[in-house]
Amino acid sequence: MSRSKLLAVFAWYFDLVLIESVVWPLHDLVEFNEGPLYHFSVFFRVVVFVLTIVYHVKWKDTAKWLSPGEYLTGQRLISGQKEGVKIFSIHRTFMFVVLLVNMLCTAKTMDVSYYDIEVNWIVLLINYAFNFLLLFGTYKLSEARIEGLLAVILALGFMTGNHALNYFSLDVQPARNMFILYLLLTLANVAVYSYYTKHKSTDQMRISMG
Repeated sequence: MSRSKLLAVFAWYFDLVLIESVVWPLHDLVEFNEGPLYHFSVFFRVVVFVLTIVYHVKWKDTAKWLSPGEYLTGQRLISGQKEGVKIFSIHRTFMFVVLLVNMLCTAKTMDVSYYDIEVNWIVLLINYAFNFLLLFGTYKLSEARIEGLLAVILALGFMTGNHALNYFSLDVQPARNMFILYLLLTLANVAVYSYYTKHKSTDQMRISMG
């Protein structure tokens, strides 16, 4: 697969995961409701999935805006045209993998017992606040910016601390595994920032995305 096609796949998947992070908590809220609202939620998710594919296959070249996924993979609007910009002097495979894992860690559940809160709308707000912080941090970290790293650390620190309580208070192996995984992911984000900061391009050259 060519580099441009691989970047296009990353851009599509970034967009899909981002939209899912917005839709999933609401979908989960009505998951046990077998009425019209639940079926509409399922239908809406299918439509979104199809539209993301159509956009990246058919519409992205003529669209006058950048999707978040396109921005994350290094495209910018220059004189009204989409151009690939070489932000770093090295390949971004390691960065993309870490950013993608960040996005996959967005909260997609309405399990009130996880927060020990019995009010669904409060849990929903907590989920969205966490998702926003993690997605904002991921967005900024794609340019190796310090505010991105801090936002990601804050979001993942919350999850790591939550699992740390279970790690030390419960003899539950899954909780211990999640604590270790979130801790490693936090360290991976620090490594991404440190490594790619040293390899920022001094002149952000345009590159071919075709």
